[in-house]
Amino acid sequence: MKTFLKIAGIFAVFGVIGIGVYAGKVYHDIKNISYELVKYQFKGIKEGKAFIDFILRIKNISIVRIKIVGYEFDIFINDIRVGAIKGTKEQVIKSEQYSLLSIPLGINLAETFGLVRSADILSSLATNPKAIVISLKGMFAAEVFKLKVKNIPIDYSISLQEIISIMNEPTPTT
Repeated sequence: MKTFLKIAGIFAVFGVIGIGVYAGKVYHDIKNISYELVKYQFKGIKEGKAFIDFILRIKNISIVRIKIVGYEFDIFINDIRVGAIKGTKEQVIKSEQYSLLSIPLGINLAETFGLVRSADILSSLATNPKAIVISLKGMFAAEVFKLKVKNIPIDYSISLQEIISIMNEPTPTT
């Protein structure tokens, strides 16, 4: 009986160590999900406000599915803060798969850039996309197995020209 308890104890210890190592790897993978801004859609201007949807492609590099339960970003265009976005839309990303997240933004042009800079930014959108740099700073909130994972930080910049190039490439699905 004592031998059986010793063997059971050894298996229990190794089982706990194995679960700990597995949980550590999953946590590391989730903290290192990959993301990139792959598309934007200019929705138009109404009453001095420009409306743009940004599409963020997220890849879950983990071996388990994760659920994005919220996000909070500050969005910058050419280092000028143009808005803050907070969302609670839940989105499940399967293991080693991509998912798209739409981030809608309304920019009050006169408040954000002033009347002169607004015209410059709008003309650059059409004529010189290399001159426009979009930055996202913030975080994702995620869950795995109904457990909240510490917030995943986002700090990402890309030029409008790079987004246009990505938009012309085929989109990976896995």
